[in-house]
Amino acid sequence: MKVSVIGTGYVGLVTGTCLASLGHHVICADSCQEKIDGLIQGEIPFWEHGLEKLVEDGLSKGTLTFTTDLALAIRSSDLILLCVGTPSLYNGEANLSSLWSVISQVEKYSEGRKFLVVKSTVPIGIGDEIEYKLQQKEHAPYVIDVISNPEFLREGSGIHDFFNPDRIIIGSHSPESRNVMETLYDGIMAPLFYCQRKEAEMIKYASNSFLAMKISYINMIASLCEQVETDVTIVAEGMGSDSRIGSAFLQAGLGYGGSCFPKDLSAFWNQALDRGEEFPLLAATQWINQQQPIKVVEKIQNNLGYSLKGIKIALLGLTFKPMTDDIREAPSLSLSRLLLKEGADIQAYDPFVRDYPIKEVQLFPDLYEAVANCDVVVFVTEWPSFRHILWDEVAKQMKGNLLIDGRNIFPLNDMKNIVDIYGFIYDSIGRPLISRSSYED
Repeated sequence: MKVSVIGTGYVGLVTGTCLASLGHHVICADSCQEKIDGLIQGEIPFWEHGLEKLVEDGLSKGTLTFTTDLALAIRSSDLILLCVGTPSLYNGEANLSSLWSVISQVEKYSEGRKFLVVKSTVPIGIGDEIEYKLQQKEHAPYVIDVISNPEFLREGSGIHDFFNPDRIIIGSHSPESRNVMETLYDGIMAPLFYCQRKEAEMIKYASNSFLAMKISYINMIASLCEQVETDVTIVAEGMGSDSRIGSAFLQAGLGYGGSCFPKDLSAFWNQALDRGEEFPLLAATQWINQQQPIKVVEKIQNNLGYSLKGIKIALLGLTFKPMTDDIREAPSLSLSRLLLKEGADIQAYDPFVRDYPIKEVQLFPDLYEAVANCDVVVFVTEWPSFRHILWDEVAKQMKGNLLIDGRNIFPLNDMKNIVDIYGFIYDSIGRPLISRSSYED
């Protein structure tokens, strides 16, 4: 198929590249000339496992091209994938300015039969509004079917997720649209779930909100676990072994972040409020998530027993999750601001981050340089490499001995031995504190 992908952000670039690898002829279009020039040279603007090789293959085979010529992309394609960003406005609603700008271009340059696939996360009913707008043009030289096909790609594993989805949601109103989507995804072994456009749009918001709710729920449980001195990881494992619950997203810690969950929950909540629904579960989910960095600051204060003014703290991991360079809405941002407000000095290390928006945070290229002379070390992101940390080197470099594990990276039994050897105080989320005195008790 001849496919155009409008928008070369994370979703657009991963989706377009993967479709090209399936044999479709894909044009990826974006208004940013610098980004397109880089992509033509095989330069990927963000890190995603395996993406650089797939882009290189698509370019060499001629199945993948990049352009800033939106008119060319629209005219040359039978199927148009809309992958533009819908970021949050100041009030939490989705900003649809880029979406409507592209729709105007689709209306202007389309001819003949086209299929417009909305992959961007949009408010419920926008697909119908797009169709209505396109149908209003008098003597239109086109017939355009609008399809809702929300994406469920996870940063860091987007290519795997594209080729191995649990299901593919297709919101369409015509048999022709279904046939086209079956052709588009031919070769991917996953069930196609057909529904109406509004239902597909709702599924995206409801799915992300539910996953975020699981994270906040286990963080709520973690708070009680600390009070009764139990291990939330054991509680979560027992819960998750029930197939009705499942273990995914039941990891207590600093909370969720990234470009999806915070934005989608705010937009979904606003849509509910506009229709007279309060959605208290979403309100609680967001509130609990906002409390997690605050609780880590309180842990530091409680363990030190004095003000954080002048205290040197190392943050290990800055991205919102491992295996990505994305720091959008990352818990590290809130945590850094809170610590700086308390007067702390912050040193930081992340294997993928070379630039950080909070300039008071001093970045180091090496983990052990970042912890040097620090009173406290906080594990913020669960990077796999942290599991192989050299504790003797950490103990040698640190001035203090307080470790805060904001992601429960390390098993408690392992840390009992580490604490016994090096004299650390180890505090985590929803688990008993470990120190030499508690270990001896």
